[in-house]
Formats: sequence, structure tokens, C-alpha cells
Amino acid sequence: MDESVTQHLILRYIYGETGPAEDLKVRGILSSNSEMMSYYKDAMEIKAQLNDAMEEPHPTSVSIICEHSHNSHTEAV
Repeated sequence: MDESVTQHLILRYIYGETGPAEDLKVRGILSSNSEMMSYYKDAMEIKAQLNDAMEEPHPTSVSIICEHSHNSHTEAV
């Protein structure tokens, strides 16, 4: 199987975008191919790091947006 296709399938699996048949296929690939298992582990680690990244806007950004919204509302009235 083409490595880029396999990697794409593994990423879809990680994000829950595969169906039951593809899930079995990925599990088979991961159990029989150490290179793809390494790719899977790396991708899972990166996904976890992305999930831990900042999820809320910086307070200054919120203040600027609120100020702009308030000014826009005041001008409209």
C-alpha cells in the first residue's frame, strides 16, 4: 500500500473519521508494520500537544473585540 495513503488513513482513524471496516484495516496495519506504528504514535503525540495548546483568546483580544462591539453599538443608536 502507498505510504501516503496509509498515513492519511491512520490520521483519519486518529480523528475518528473511519468506519468499522477501515478501523480493522488500520489496526492490522499498526500491528504488522512498526514504521506505521511509529507514525501513529508520533501523530497521537502531536494531536495531544495541539489539544493542550491555548484554547482561549488572549484577554487583550477579548477587550479589543468588546470595545469595538460597544463602539459599533453606540454609533448605531
